[in-house]
Amino acid sequence: MTATTRTLIHLRQRRPVAVATPAGHTPKPPRKATFAMTVTLAATALALIYAGLCYALPFGRCRLCRGTGTRRRLIARRLRTCRRCKGAGIRLRYGRRAANYLIRVQREGHSRRAR
Repeated sequence: MTATTRTLIHLRQRRPVAVATPAGHTPKPPRKATFAMTVTLAATALALIYAGLCYALPFGRCRLCRGTGTRRRLIARRLRTCRRCKGAGIRLRYGRRAANYLIRVQREGHSRRAR
């Protein structure tokens, strides 16, 4: 048996020491991560990832034409230009649209002179 093994065995067998506390007060055990904290952390992480995506890649594929810029007509079966993206095949992401709005509001608020 090595010294490290003996130390680990000794630490496992150690019993908790009684701590003096005020009368009628019991110490609380340390908090564990709860489900709500985990969900909050995951939602924050996803929001930060989406914000980074909106910053790096502000445009996504058009969902109506799937990025082709054309759509088939129902009756004539002819290819027509997509009305939603106007044939470009891309659209501005919702998060980027919201960010642009907030930036515009902030700039307009600071550009006016104080009265």
